[in-house]
Amino acid sequence: MTPLFLLKDLCKELKLLFENSIEKTPEVDPWEMTVYKKMNVFEHSLPIRQQDQEDDPYPFIVASMSTGKGGAAGDTQEIVTRMMIGIYDDNESIKGHEGVLNVINKIYARFATNPILADCHIAKIDDEDKFNWALQEDDTHPYYFGAVEMKFITSGMRREDKF
Repeated sequence: MTPLFLLKDLCKELKLLFENSIEKTPEVDPWEMTVYKKMNVFEHSLPIRQQDQEDDPYPFIVASMSTGKGGAAGDTQEIVTRMMIGIYDDNESIKGHEGVLNVINKIYARFATNPILADCHIAKIDDEDKFNWALQEDDTHPYYFGAVEMKFITSGMRREDKF
């Protein structure tokens, strides 16, 4: 399996995981009502916004890979993935961080209870390799951000047989 397959499988899983969740967006409809949308999942980065584009990417998760290492042929690869989370919450109680923590917890619960992804990748959450997460420290109300970092094990290259 290549790292690219892992990234694509992770994005598919995140879309499935959040398919029934809706979050507030910065958009308002023609009647000045708040618009809610499903979580957007992007591969590697946010899309480039076009000048005439009105859609906002919030809420979103951007899944990417930061590093990886593989051993000799026939060995496995360890790939570190990152998920950046962006939530919009304009409520004056300033509790958007709770929405980010809910997303983080849902991702953690998914992989802590079942580490298998797409029948070919394994989330490595153990005493040595932890499920890492962080919240932003700066005040960016009404936009809130967090991040998740996880290591996955996936198959490496197979040594060719001369015969």
